[in-house]
Amino acid sequence: MNSEQPENDYWKNVDLFIDLANQCAQGGDAGSSGSTLLFAAARFSAFLVATRYDSKDALAQDKEKAKKHFVDIYEKMFIENLEEYTSNFDDYIQQEA
Repeated sequence: MNSEQPENDYWKNVDLFIDLANQCAQGGDAGSSGSTLLFAAARFSAFLVATRYDSKDALAQDKEKAKKHFVDIYEKMFIENLEEYTSNFDDYIQQEA
């Protein structure tokens, strides 16, 4: 596998999740689809963290560290994407006449 493959897989998976969220939002509430995606990401992230520990006590001891890690990552990604939408608003958001 070449060094570009993991990054290509990353973006392929990002697109798959966005496509699924868009499908769920069709004919419905996009906010609900977004909330569902956030919950799924939180649930899976908690699972990933929990599987790294051998005991409930060890997990409990590091909960704040794990929370900070994921909150910081989400904040960075959200800010980057919001800046992109701000910079490209007219291209990304179709204005109704």
